[in-house]
Amino acid sequence: MTRQGYLIVHDKRNHPTVRYLSLEDGFLRQFASADCTKCLDEVRLSGCKITVKAQKRADGVPNSFYIETRKVFVKDRSYTLGNVERIEFSACTLLLARPCGHLT
Repeated sequence: MTRQGYLIVHDKRNHPTVRYLSLEDGFLRQFASADCTKCLDEVRLSGCKITVKAQKRADGVPNSFYIETRKVFVKDRSYTLGNVERIEFSACTLLLARPCGHLT
């Protein structure tokens, strides 16, 4: 099963960027647009310890969360965790008011 959609990616080195993301086959891939022609970045999720948590950003951006991945190394019935890789995201929500006052 594939899940796809737009999110804002917050990178410490660059300005926040709107990216099209695709979650499939154990990878979270980032694309510039929905045509998915050029993969800009990918994060391996399969074989990793995954942490996903909501967060309150210092800059006040709503609907924010982060994903932390740590590769799991298994040897002789024990395991060790690799270095943490963290990516921060936020999602934009849009409420449209109808003339009668209902929200859609």
